[in-house]
Amino acid sequence: MFRFYTCILFSISIFFSLNVLAQPCIDGFAGQYPCDKVDQLAMIPLDDFFADNANDIWGWTSTVTGREYVLLGLENKTAFIDITTPQYPIYLGFLPTATVGSLWRDVKVIDQYAYIVSEANQHGIQVFDLTRLENLTAEGLPRVFDEDAYYGGFGHAHNVIADTANKFIYGVGTSTFNGGLHIVDVSDPLNPQYAGSNAMGGYVHDAQVRTYTGPDENYTGEEIAVGFNADRIVVYNVTDKTDVEIISQTTYEDVGYTHQGWFTEDMRYLLSNDETDELDFGMNTRTIIWDMADLENPQVISYVDLQNTSIDHNLYIDNDMVYESNYTNGLRILDLLEVETGHLEDFGFFDVVPFTDAAQFIGTWSNYPYFESGVVPVSGMFTGLHLVKPQFYALQTNVVKVCGESTANLPISVNRRLFGSVTYTVEMEGVAGLSPVLEFSETEGAPSENIITWAGLDVLNPGYYPGVVFISNNGREERLPFVLVKDVEPATAVAPAPVSPSFELLPNQDVTFTFTDNQPGMVTLQVALDADFDEIVYAENFYDSSNSVQAFMPFDLSTYFWRLVKPTACGDDLISDAAAFTIDIASSVSEASAKANFTIYPNPASDVVYIENGEKSRSDFRVFDIAGKEVAHWTGSGSKSFSIAHLEKGIYIVKSSGSAVGVKLVKN
Repeated sequence: MFRFYTCILFSISIFFSLNVLAQPCIDGFAGQYPCDKVDQLAMIPLDDFFADNANDIWGWTSTVTGREYVLLGLENKTAFIDITTPQYPIYLGFLPTATVGSLWRDVKVIDQYAYIVSEANQHGIQVFDLTRLENLTAEGLPRVFDEDAYYGGFGHAHNVIADTANKFIYGVGTSTFNGGLHIVDVSDPLNPQYAGSNAMGGYVHDAQVRTYTGPDENYTGEEIAVGFNADRIVVYNVTDKTDVEIISQTTYEDVGYTHQGWFTEDMRYLLSNDETDELDFGMNTRTIIWDMADLENPQVISYVDLQNTSIDHNLYIDNDMVYESNYTNGLRILDLLEVETGHLEDFGFFDVVPFTDAAQFIGTWSNYPYFESGVVPVSGMFTGLHLVKPQFYALQTNVVKVCGESTANLPISVNRRLFGSVTYTVEMEGVAGLSPVLEFSETEGAPSENIITWAGLDVLNPGYYPGVVFISNNGREERLPFVLVKDVEPATAVAPAPVSPSFELLPNQDVTFTFTDNQPGMVTLQVALDADFDEIVYAENFYDSSNSVQAFMPFDLSTYFWRLVKPTACGDDLISDAAAFTIDIASSVSEASAKANFTIYPNPASDVVYIENGEKSRSDFRVFDIAGKEVAHWTGSGSKSFSIAHLEKGIYIVKSSGSAVGVKLVKN
């Protein structure tokens, strides 16, 4: 069976939380969030992580499975989230802070290892093997992990910098070397070793380290660090870790607090930000563009006014785009086509603080724009994890209908300015010998439109032909799925058969939907919150479905409605009757209780529960929240009542001293 995803419009975490449904950016808003050409695919609220604030964010892609993971810094932990299917991210677990909580936590990745620091006292570097996230089962999530290694050469640190090519970690803003560079060799990740330092450049707030490939031939092949050192940028030659040299120290106009920055891909230019110039001088948000052709004499090209009043914080460059996390203004995306002239062109934005753009330290802390999928995770300090995706390209329709014709068109909207050559590749099933042609129209600037055309379609048999358009430009590839429907006439509508009234809710739960289909080939399964299907939360296309399909149903506890839609080429689409199903935790509670030696009722409950204990002797009952913290301790035998009025609403696990199996308890 060929499974072809089209539009999945929902998201939850595995804890039945109040996660935000996926929200496309339409007419300037993605739900409550102001936006421009950036969709929100999912959002996990901060409450789900049991933390007071979020901070840094980074990512890791498994070289074995290709799965994508977010590493989210939180006040009291580092959370790990699987976003391979970004519409329903899975909170896998967390690594607790090494000592105490802190507003500041920072994480970077080299190969399969995460390196985590914090401003928390005596925190050091936690080393975590990210392959431990692979192949986890649903039971027991989120897991509480321990570190795989530890480096205690410094206590607190403001930031951690990764030289991924040469396998060095740089602690900056640490308790050593006046807050300067503290260099750690992680070529043996589980045995990090001190390698060198530099205190002469002063306190380093943030930095980037790369092997130099820029235009300054004096430093070709050298390991270069650029530090953002509170009141200036400092360029270091860090090739010899025991003898770090300062190449240059440069300041600029209206210095508030030199915060962070990033090289362009060719290392010719550097973009930096200043965290307090808006507060100190009453100016708008600005991005500073540097010419780095001479590392011994960096020059400011321009101060780009972003026409906003928010404070800028962290920015990252991926090929030809810069992704800026600017506190109350949210994620802002600009292109670098004219960077040499000192100009940044706005592409779009996603604002995590809808109510203000004032110069305040709230909003988005950081982002990670390097996933191959194009998903950009954004950390909201007091909102949580936002998974967004820029609308660089979009199909104007994902169903191409051909009725009695030999040609067809598929228009593609191009919302971004293009850089260099662009390659369009179309892959389809069952259309051997038919090659689509790309026709260009309005290719200058953005938005524009490109059109893919087919000819000679009269040789195709009636049916459904799924395909994908791949668009490659400047090192990035976009994947746009579609289906061509050829001469399919209206026929008897498909009719869904009832599914079981409830099933166990677990993450990664595939549910089988059975139906009859008098014209097999393709169906679209739709799931909605209402019988009129005004609030569709899931839609997926299936091919060669054979009267049953399996679909992922990670929904919240509720009753849902499902139906099937069969597109036709020569008439109205066929829509089946609807059927209802209920996702109810009661089945999983009952199943777990059957394996345990005690039962809990009523469940869910709000004030009092009764425990029927199969053990004749007295047993201890311990109640744990989803973070693994013990919140209650009861003792009893036979049938006994216990108050849960003091517990917050949520999911708990009750374990007995006489049973190896815990029972899930729902407080409502």
